[in-house]
Parts: sequence; C-alpha cells; structure tokens
Amino acid sequence: MHPNIVTSNSEIHFYDRDENFAKGYSWYKAQMPLSYNNQITLEKTPCYIWSERALNEIYKLNKKTKLIVIFKDPVARLVSMKLTVRLIICPYFKYFQIHILEGSDFTKDPATEITKLETFLQVPHFITEKNFYFNTTKGFFCMRPLHTSKGSCLGDNKGRQYPRLDPFVEKRLYEYYREHNEQLFQLLGRRYSWNAPDYIRS
Repeated sequence: MHPNIVTSNSEIHFYDRDENFAKGYSWYKAQMPLSYNNQITLEKTPCYIWSERALNEIYKLNKKTKLIVIFKDPVARLVSMKLTVRLIICPYFKYFQIHILEGSDFTKDPATEITKLETFLQVPHFITEKNFYFNTTKGFFCMRPLHTSKGSCLGDNKGRQYPRLDPFVEKRLYEYYREHNEQLFQLLGRRYSWNAPDYIRS
C-alpha cells in the first residue's frame, strides 16, 4: 500500500526450510517482487525469528537488514517465545535494526503504528487514518488501498471469536508469564498492559 515498499505475496520459508535453502539465493530472489531503487522489499516469514540458522544466514547476506517483530499478550496468544527472540536475535542484530509492534496497539490504532514503522524503515510518511476503516463484522480495522475504492481485509481465519479460558486456568497463566513479561519489558525499556482481566484478579 505504501509506494516505497513492496512485499512478497506469501511466506517464502527460504532460510528455515532445507529444501528451499538448497535452491540457493537466485531462487530466493526470484520469489521477490520487482522493485525500484527507491523502494524497500519486505519478506514475511515469521518462522525465521525462531531459527538461529535463519537469522545467521540473513545477517551474513546483509548485515543492515531490519526486522519487524509483533508481540502479543502471551495468555491471549497462549504461546510465549519472546525470550527465545531475545536470546537468538541479539547476537546478530542491533536493537536499532529491530522494530517491535504490540499486537493490540496495532489492532486498535493501525495508522499510528504504521507511522512509527515508516519512521523505522526511513520511508516517507504516506499512510494515514484515511487508509483504514473499521469492519464491524470482523471487529478490527481493514485497509483501504489507494488503487481501489474496495476495502481489503485479512482472511477469514482472522478476527474469529475464541472461547474464553476457564478463569482459574487464565489466572495461573498470567501468574506463570508475569516474570517472563517483566524480563521482556526491562529488555525493551517499555511496558505493555498484559495484565489479568478484572474478573479473574480477585
């Protein structure tokens, strides 16, 4: 949607799948969209974050590569690999090469978070609130691309309603993740409101 950014259409899994990595960099580059000198190319394969081999190979190819990482309340996500990110990424990439997005912040105010991302990528500020609209059916913001009046939303697997956890289990999960979250907050120098809901705090 940004004129200075082009993105691969799908997850390429070049660095984390042996069968793809064996095809070499010429195959990898062929999966990328065409771009001009004033454009940045983004590749989206979340699994790279958990693979030390992948991060090492990315760093060897281009030490100036920037990473975008989205975190979410681990209980809401029911998975916590944040400390793995800290242990694996840091030996290769400096903090100024890593941009952290908090999932709920992006869901609630995508325009503001995109502005921060544009600053991180050092591209002109182009995306505004006008490029988003709230989809009442899905319950989150969707994009309004520049080339068409028709909105564009994430797939049907996004925005689904999930059953609520048992309050006892949810409380225990928040207690379990509390120390890990604190370590992450200290590492990032910022805090997120990943606290147990009022109905299970007592």
